[in-house]
Amino acid sequence: MSLTLKQKLLGGFFVAIVFSIVSVSVAMFVGTNKHSRASFETISNSQLRIVDAFMNEFIAEGMSNVDYLASLEMIRNSLGQLTRWFEPKALHAGSESVSPLEAQIVQHFEHMVATHPSYAAVFLGSEKGGFVQYPGDTMPGDYDPRKRPWYKTTRTSFQKMVLSKAYMSTSGSAVTSIMTQVKDVAGQVVGVIGVDINLDTLTTTATELKLGRTGYIVLLEKDGTILSDPRHKELNFKKAQETHSVALKKVAQSDKGTFEAQIDGTDTLITVFISPSTGWKLAYITDSSEVFEASHTMLLTVGIVACCLGILVLISAWFLSLNLVRPLNLLASSAERVAEGDFDALPEARHFSGESLALYTSFKTMVGRLVKIIGAAEEKTQEAEEKTRQAEQAVLDADKARNKTEQAHNGMLEVAHDLERIVEEATSASQNLTSQIEEASRGSSVQSDRSSEILAAMEQMNASVLEVASTASQAAKSADKAREEAESGGGIVDKVVASIEQVNKKSRSMSAGLDSLGKQAEGIGQIMTMITDIADQTNLLALNAAIEAARAGEAGRGFAVVADEVRKLAEKTMLATKEVGEAVTAIQQGAHVAITDMGDVAQLVDKSTAFVQQAGEALQGILGIVDTTADQVSTIATASEEQSAASEEITRHTGKVNQIARQTSASMEKSTQAVHDLTRLIKELVELIVRLKQQ
Repeated sequence: MSLTLKQKLLGGFFVAIVFSIVSVSVAMFVGTNKHSRASFETISNSQLRIVDAFMNEFIAEGMSNVDYLASLEMIRNSLGQLTRWFEPKALHAGSESVSPLEAQIVQHFEHMVATHPSYAAVFLGSEKGGFVQYPGDTMPGDYDPRKRPWYKTTRTSFQKMVLSKAYMSTSGSAVTSIMTQVKDVAGQVVGVIGVDINLDTLTTTATELKLGRTGYIVLLEKDGTILSDPRHKELNFKKAQETHSVALKKVAQSDKGTFEAQIDGTDTLITVFISPSTGWKLAYITDSSEVFEASHTMLLTVGIVACCLGILVLISAWFLSLNLVRPLNLLASSAERVAEGDFDALPEARHFSGESLALYTSFKTMVGRLVKIIGAAEEKTQEAEEKTRQAEQAVLDADKARNKTEQAHNGMLEVAHDLERIVEEATSASQNLTSQIEEASRGSSVQSDRSSEILAAMEQMNASVLEVASTASQAAKSADKAREEAESGGGIVDKVVASIEQVNKKSRSMSAGLDSLGKQAEGIGQIMTMITDIADQTNLLALNAAIEAARAGEAGRGFAVVADEVRKLAEKTMLATKEVGEAVTAIQQGAHVAITDMGDVAQLVDKSTAFVQQAGEALQGILGIVDTTADQVSTIATASEEQSAASEEITRHTGKVNQIARQTSASMEKSTQAVHDLTRLIKELVELIVRLKQQ
């Protein structure tokens, strides 16, 4: 089945539009998905490093406090005076029956726990088997700290601080211990002191971080024990390998990197990070739909815009083909009616313009000439028929006259011979006239055949002219449309590039400002460190003053009150310094995250520039429409040659018609002469008959 010109035009535009939309959509989908995943990896690693920094600060504070306690002279001097619980008694630690020095240590431990809500307990074990802790608890009668794993591990460790494996307390909270050796003046280990830290504050802070709509953090130990999973709290303190979660098993097996996994039937992206200081494993988990939401939204937007543009182009192509085909259909319909003999069936000139108007003018001129040729042929044919009728009538009159002469003058030989001669000449003229009439009849027949051939050649020329007009108009419109689309697309691309450059400049300016803010925050941090050292020294001096006041007895009571106030002031200074330090740390971390985000913005700008370049390349594809114009012009040349050949054929047949018309005219002239001769002979015959009648 052959396609119409309108179908070909719309089909070509449809294929070009679909190809452009699909190619651009696929390129943008792949590029945006890749960029979204890379952005997620960068952001998740940044968030995990922030959590790790908070954990390090949290643990470092505990280590600092434990080291401070281990350095107190009061602690060093008390190790031989602590209660030994493996002796035949089981008292409540911290009761009034203990020694004054041990009570003072318990009071100091109590103050430490009171000022640090995350501390579950403070404990101290000595080389002589003594043990004290706060809050107090009933100890078993055979409790000897020297036999406990925590004491043995810390006692023999070469590290200054020992971080124990996390465990679940009786209250259901995650707890870990920070421990260190207590050494005497000679550097010999005389005991172990430690702090039990409740990890609820740490895990709560990690889970309360705003990580998008669906993001959260899972905390695991080195051996894969789950310390915190806010979405699955029933898995806490279980081995990841022993759960039914494939994702958590994969997290436990991974050291770092980002991978995809399903959790509760939802596709997720997981980034794993191992803390260098604690060895704990942090897993940042978020739904894949949230990560790729921006890319999918961009793809949907591009698809909608592309479809709208495609529909507009198809509508324009439909109107274009309609305006192009309408005048050609009018000419084709007129050609069919002209072929049937209706030479007045020409459309009005207002329906044509441009090339179609030139075609209409040529078609109208050709029909006019053809009407003249056929009219002249018909006139010659009618004239020949009229002469033929006159000749036939003359022959009939001659026959009648001959019969009358033979009947009236049978006896007159001379008159009979003359009459016979006249009749013979009339007969000869009649035969000559008949021959001329037959020749005129054959010429008219040939002329009719040539007229049919002229009509066939004209139809062929009409078809060729239709193809020429179709191809020429399509080529012109395609070239104009392609040029307009390319120019419009180029202007849009230039504007997008300029906008992206402005975004890039603003991002660099913000990054420089944030970097300056981070440096200023570092300076504040150094000042706070100096204040903390001063507070520590003040606290230490206050403790020493309290000890000296206690030794002085009643005389040193007032001095003890002053020393206690100084110690409280030092502790308040330490607490305030800590809070300011945390604020400074938060500022530094926020500045670091903002600088990282500025880098991500710069990468986004680069990606956007690449996408704009791809869009420019897609617009270049539209220019491919112009390439098709060359092929269409070739088709125009071929069709033009066919038109020329058809015109030559019409000219040749028209010449033959003219030649036959001239031959018909000559034959008619000969017929006229023969009829004149016959008339003259008949007159002579009439004169003879009159003479015969007079005789």
